[in-house]
Amino acid sequence: MVQGRDTLLTELRGASEDARKDHQRPHALLFIHGYNVDFEGAAIRAAQIGCDLKVPGVTAFFSWPSRGSLVSYPADEATIEASEGAITDFTSATQFSVNGILVDATNATFPDGTMGLRKGARVEVKGAVKDGVLIATKVELEDMHRGDDRHRNELHGVVQDLNTDLHTFTVHGVTVHYSVDGTTVFQRGTVSDLANKKPVEVKGTLVPGSSTVEALIIRFES
Repeated sequence: MVQGRDTLLTELRGASEDARKDHQRPHALLFIHGYNVDFEGAAIRAAQIGCDLKVPGVTAFFSWPSRGSLVSYPADEATIEASEGAITDFTSATQFSVNGILVDATNATFPDGTMGLRKGARVEVKGAVKDGVLIATKVELEDMHRGDDRHRNELHGVVQDLNTDLHTFTVHGVTVHYSVDGTTVFQRGTVSDLANKKPVEVKGTLVPGSSTVEALIIRFES
């Protein structure tokens, strides 16, 4: 059952009071699942743990949109990462694209307000990717956080569509261009180690007027 904050807190207090009435010390068990567990599996595991431990209070679980399989780990990693970069297409404050990734911010919070949202504005979006759309929970304006060194684009995922002639590849649909003249720094490997399906971390800058990231650092991940 999906509940609002106030309803959930009321039920937590009620469960604690019931435990006290039974002369038990009230407890609350919160289960947070890993990447290889989907919503249904998390609910069942939380219920099993609560039952086995005979928790005198309430059992709850926190679920995030894991795809529930080992091979989907890169997608799950992208889900919990923030998408940073410039807005490449702007329809409204609740619908825009960052690095070519469509963002739905209908239910997001905007700590810095929405007045600065426009095409070209740099933002940091946190949320979950579902069916190719980033469902945002929080949108921040990067221009208001210049001092904390968070203004570079950062991507995590596996290399796809590698083109060694054009020096490009994609990560979660975002095109990355790399240089072989020393401009791009390769960590834990060299340019010759680039290959499709290889996990990497990319840091770079958005090419003006495009959704391509110019890589400054490519780090090979195990």
